[in-house]
Amino acid sequence: MTADRGESGDRAEVISGRTARWLVAIGSCAFVAVLFLSVFGDALPPARSVQANAYSQSAIGHHAFVETLKRLGVPVTVSRYNSAERAGARGPLMLIEPQPARLDPVFVDGLSAADVLVVVLPKWIGEPDPVRPGWISGAATYAMATPERVLQEFDPDATVTRLPLAVDWTRNETGIEPTIDTPQLIRSTLLVPIIAAGAGILVGELWDGDRTILLISDPDILNTHGLGRGRNAALAVALVDSLLPEEGTVVIDETLHGYGRQPTLWSALFEPPLVAATVLAVVAIGVLLWATVGRFGAPLPPSFQAPPGRQALIDATAALLRDVGHQREVLRGYLRATLRDVRLRLKAPPHLDEDGFVGWANRVGRSRNATDDVGALRHDVVALINQAADEDPRLLKAASRLHRWRQEVLYGRGERQRTR
Repeated sequence: MTADRGESGDRAEVISGRTARWLVAIGSCAFVAVLFLSVFGDALPPARSVQANAYSQSAIGHHAFVETLKRLGVPVTVSRYNSAERAGARGPLMLIEPQPARLDPVFVDGLSAADVLVVVLPKWIGEPDPVRPGWISGAATYAMATPERVLQEFDPDATVTRLPLAVDWTRNETGIEPTIDTPQLIRSTLLVPIIAAGAGILVGELWDGDRTILLISDPDILNTHGLGRGRNAALAVALVDSLLPEEGTVVIDETLHGYGRQPTLWSALFEPPLVAATVLAVVAIGVLLWATVGRFGAPLPPSFQAPPGRQALIDATAALLRDVGHQREVLRGYLRATLRDVRLRLKAPPHLDEDGFVGWANRVGRSRNATDDVGALRHDVVALINQAADEDPRLLKAASRLHRWRQEVLYGRGERQRTR
């Protein structure tokens, strides 16, 4: 892209200032958006889903269960990476209706990092409603092989059964009655039943070394459709509360639903232990901006710019002495310095006292046509120092007389001085 020159020779403007400001604003917004997604993307829900996961608000979703825990003050983390490590000993790790295809041996081995594991077997698959986004138009149950494959990762000999009608719960350690129309139950000799009927176990427990594993056969006690039935909500919360240590956190894994997301450096900066350093850095930047906000833009030019050279130094020193005051003391010192300089420069006889030197200097001054008699000049200066105020203009005139006498007695008066 080229630009034409006008008559003045200046290059025409390639881009207008308004356009440049818009480009800067758009670029800044894009940068902030990228930074925000890098830091907080893990907390944002993915694309809307109607299947059985913690982001789904459909009838078979678990979002209502997550919100119920949060409103009761139970800390909850919906995790998209390193779920077992994030749970650790701080709280139960929940796998709610995991996809069995994603339960590979590496993932299952990694679950040992969580001290408490809660596994809710899968049951439902939904059909999205084309008219109402976020809803399902219907739901079907998985084939029995799907929940059994998840179950047998933890209890290899166990099986799953489904009953067409509600059952009577013959064993219930919680004391809270579940309400399920067509229960999905576990048949196992390894599980210790917590809630069970004659046909199988709804909630059972087993131990793998020091790790506790709680298996829940039917998700209808905690999905959106079942949570509002009977006392299912109270039962789901009670089960979680019984496994939650003091100051612990419930970690709900979503990697097994395909929502895995690797952490970034930016997100790590806002998590312990780096969050403390990040806060300090933000505070430091804020203080720096606060300290410089009065200096926005180019600095103003200084009100005084001393020209280079010796005369500038002399003028600046004189102005400083004048502003400070004590002109009388300055004049007294200048009188002594002038007499001493003339004595040294003219090599006066060393045996002369001050009065003798004054007489000798007067003879030299007369021979060089000096304007002033230094004896009279010294008398006038001393009298003025003793009588005048600091701001008296006569002090400067007296200093000028001393300077003129020095020049004349050193270099002569008239043409010889000008040549010098």
